Amino acid sequence: MKRELAAAAALVLVCCAAAWHTLFVIRTADELCGMVAEAERAYSDGDADGAAERLHEALELWLDDGYLAAALRHSELDSVTQGFFDQLELIAEHSPSCHVGFERLKELISGAAKSELPSPGSIF
Repeated sequence: MKRELAAAAALVLVCCAAAWHTLFVIRTADELCGMVAEAERAYSDGDADGAAERLHEALELWLDDGYLAAALRHSELDSVTQGFFDQLELIAEHSPSCHVGFERLKELISGAAKSELPSPGSIF
């Protein structure tokens, strides 16, 4: 009976850890997308320097989060990081496609978070 209780406790612990992981990744992605949206609003208002500064803050949050670096796939980390640098370059160039770049960056961040959601393929 002790083994069954220990197994049940371990299963509950694993489920709680998975739920915490998912919520953390989604919350962080939402925070990053919000920062990117703020940068987009600043750029739309003609404040390219403010937009770049806000995007740098979001990039720092992205790069300094050791948990995400350990939890997410390297390809996702690389694509989001490259998306930040591409967007900063578009802002510096005052590119006409800058608004599209903001949307692309938000999609990259959201996509990385969505890949961490539980699905039948990730469970079985």
